[in-house]
Amino acid sequence: MVVKLYAEDILLTGIDAGNTSLKISFLDETGNIRDFAIPTVIAPAPTTAIEMKDHKVFDIKAEEILHIRVKTDALDGEEKDAAWYVGLYAQNKKGVRQPKVNDGKAEQKFTDANKAIFVIPTLTSLAVASIKAGKKKVKVPLSIGETVESYKKRKDKLMDLFLGTHVVTFLDGPYKGEVVEIEIVDVEIEVESVTTSLAIEFTIVDGECVDTEIGTKIGQNYALGDLGAGTTDVAVFTEKGVEKSKTHGNNIGTNVYIDQIIREIAQMEKFASVRQQLLNNGRSEEEAVPFLSREKFVNEIIKPEIEEAMKNKEYMPNYRVSWGWVKNVDVTDIVNKYLKKYADDQKNSLLVTYAELEVDHFLLVGGGVLFGYLNGLKDLEGEEYGMIFPSLKESQFFTSRSFLIANYLRQLEKYVVNA
Repeated sequence: MVVKLYAEDILLTGIDAGNTSLKISFLDETGNIRDFAIPTVIAPAPTTAIEMKDHKVFDIKAEEILHIRVKTDALDGEEKDAAWYVGLYAQNKKGVRQPKVNDGKAEQKFTDANKAIFVIPTLTSLAVASIKAGKKKVKVPLSIGETVESYKKRKDKLMDLFLGTHVVTFLDGPYKGEVVEIEIVDVEIEVESVTTSLAIEFTIVDGECVDTEIGTKIGQNYALGDLGAGTTDVAVFTEKGVEKSKTHGNNIGTNVYIDQIIREIAQMEKFASVRQQLLNNGRSEEEAVPFLSREKFVNEIIKPEIEEAMKNKEYMPNYRVSWGWVKNVDVTDIVNKYLKKYADDQKNSLLVTYAELEVDHFLLVGGGVLFGYLNGLKDLEGEEYGMIFPSLKESQFFTSRSFLIANYLRQLEKYVVNA
């Protein structure tokens, strides 16, 4: 089937449009899954690249320098045809935008007020995946997710948003000069955590859907918690399928804690001169911080330390930040305070949920698993509670992979019917 899909320029993907980063999984020409992530950050950009150095000659990932122009009817007014910096390259650019947190709650995705923040990374990721797949013109049956609560309210509106043709032109970076035409021919809105179970039970290898080792062990009676940036969603499964009455979500997400860490670091006395310089020159309180992108902060400061500590049990994470002319400041106490707060809040909520369920197993996936692992979440996989973390390193891609697998199964059904 994969050969036929590629011959017809059909690109199968799964997109998890998260509040910190967008994760995309796609099926390559060999029939295997490939993943990458783009921070959910955008900024207005000029329609031409600044000719200082040719980014095409450097050995860098395309996702690291995304200066693109997008033509799309998914947006309104001047944004229908506009240039953008996207992801890491939008960091510290004028007019930078990322999902907001209001009163400890992540804002709803794809609203009229914020849809550019999610639409632009979505279309950009599809364009990057297309080029990685060797395609400049693709037909995409879009498989993208919403939270349990938002799905009920916004499914139809989100489907209408993406249908049609979108054109992405790369103005800079390794793909400079490339133009990708994306025709979204179908849209399927997946329910986060509910669909995520597919990546627990199955994977795709050489174009074939196969059982995973953990899927064969856990059986059919289990709960699955998806610990995301904006929310945590829990789905319950039995031999009859999804137990809808027990499937739910809450507002515990990593973004709130990341924002608190960054704000407190910005207020440190050692950084006072840098912060004041920015405030004196027109930067707002929100802008006068060492990191404007949550994903950049996590990837550069937190993630490497956690991964090192997981490889070396004797290693104690040491978090350090440089800002402007003030270098290598120890922020370990601040980071640990909020990582522990996140882990404690999650543990309390998850254990209450577990106590109220009748399931054989409770599995946890999502970026929040790694975020809070060392500061308390790892206690949940001990003998007392026995929760299962299927894969810490690949946990952030479980949701996008599940959407891809769901997409694959739908296409397989069409292929068999039409054969």
